[in-house]
Amino acid sequence: ATFPREVAGMVLVDASHEEQTRRFEALMTPEQLAESRARRVSHAEGFDAAEVRARVAASRWRARIPLVVLVHGRLGKEMTPPGWSEEQLAARERVWRELQEDWARRSTRGRLVVAERSGHYIQNDQPELVVEAVREVVWAVRGRAAARRRRR
Repeated sequence: ATFPREVAGMVLVDASHEEQTRRFEALMTPEQLAESRARRVSHAEGFDAAEVRARVAASRWRARIPLVVLVHGRLGKEMTPPGWSEEQLAARERVWRELQEDWARRSTRGRLVVAERSGHYIQNDQPELVVEAVREVVWAVRGRAAARRRRR
C-alpha cells in the first residue's frame, strides 16, 4: 500500500492478518483472554504487532498483482494455544483459513494454496511449495513485462 508501483507481485506464507487478534479473542474464555493480553505486552519479534495490524487495516490494501497465499493444511503445536478445547481449536482453524482466503481475494490475481503436509512453518515443512509460489509470481510478472514491451 505504501509503494504500490514498486511491488510487482507477492507471496504470503501463512501470514498474519490484521483481524486475527480480534477474531481469535472472540473464541476465548475470559481467563484465556486475560492470559493472552498479559503475554502480548511485548512482541517476541521486536515490533509492535498491534500498530502493524492497525496500519494494514487503515490501508485497505487491494491490488492487481500476482499474489500467492500459502496456508497450512495441518494444525501444528506452534499454532495450538495452551488450554484450548478441541472445539476452540477447530474454530480457530476455520478463522485462520478465512483470513488467508481474505488475503488471496485482495488481489484480482490472487490465489490460495493449501500446504496439506505443513504446519505453520510451511517454509520448513514443504519448502518446494514456497519456491514454486515465488517462481509462479516471478513468471507472471516477467510475462506481463514482456507483453508490455511487445505492445510498445
